[in-house]
Amino acid sequence: MEGILNYQIFSYKEFSITTFTFVQIAAILLVMRLITFLARRALRRYFLTRGLDEGRAFVISRFFNYAIYIITFLLIINVVGISMSGLMLGSAGLLVGIGFGLQRAFSDFVSGLILMVEGDISVGDKVVVDNEVGIIRSIGVRSSKVTTRDEAEHIIPNSNIVENNIVNLSMNAPRCRFFVNVGVSYGSDPENIRRILLQSREGIPGILDEPPPSVQFTDFGDSSLDFKLFFYTQDYLNVPRIKSDLRFRIFQLFKENKVEIPFPQRDLWVKSFPAANPPEELPLN
Repeated sequence: MEGILNYQIFSYKEFSITTFTFVQIAAILLVMRLITFLARRALRRYFLTRGLDEGRAFVISRFFNYAIYIITFLLIINVVGISMSGLMLGSAGLLVGIGFGLQRAFSDFVSGLILMVEGDISVGDKVVVDNEVGIIRSIGVRSSKVTTRDEAEHIIPNSNIVENNIVNLSMNAPRCRFFVNVGVSYGSDPENIRRILLQSREGIPGILDEPPPSVQFTDFGDSSLDFKLFFYTQDYLNVPRIKSDLRFRIFQLFKENKVEIPFPQRDLWVKSFPAANPPEELPLN
């Protein structure tokens, strides 16, 4: 048995790998796997008792996983017999050479750590990214996954989230305000338009009663009186459907109340021109 364990599989100068080395590596992986399983169960119970939100629980679990990976890697390096100082010295030139090519990846990595530590964006948050409303499904070291209302999963580099303006709809309040633009002819009564627009929200699911919808007279347009119908909702992913239902309802009420929705038009005024001089008569001969 001793001979089998000490059998050299690979040898180079003073460095060698034996069968016993592989046994040690397998034992380390097995023990770390067991520790990870037990720790996850303990963390899950801790999260439930503390009532920790899904996003913060995900961040803590992810940090724990990374710590386990690093410890496992260092133990395996030690078992194999590789000196960390020598490894760092030998790889310094290589790291400098490839560092320029990995700037983007490093930026994504640092941005991922920032997202996890600060907690401004967490798993389960509803966000607006590139004019698309979606839900954060996961936050990784390099990228995050966002599922949009179209059930499409977008993989977004973490640096894009940190560096760009991201609207977190779940951060402050469980509701957010949206609006629908409406234009009517200049012959319409603004007070009557206000009444019709407020009536249009009745029976449309997703619109909150508190705060109540409101109407603003926004401008005197080129061809129309311009209004905005504001409403609050918690159903962020279905805002396009709510706006569509409102437009259907507004069009129906305008038709019933004989309210004209103008289309862009221009009046062309043509000045009179002096009559053209008659052509000169040609000689007969």
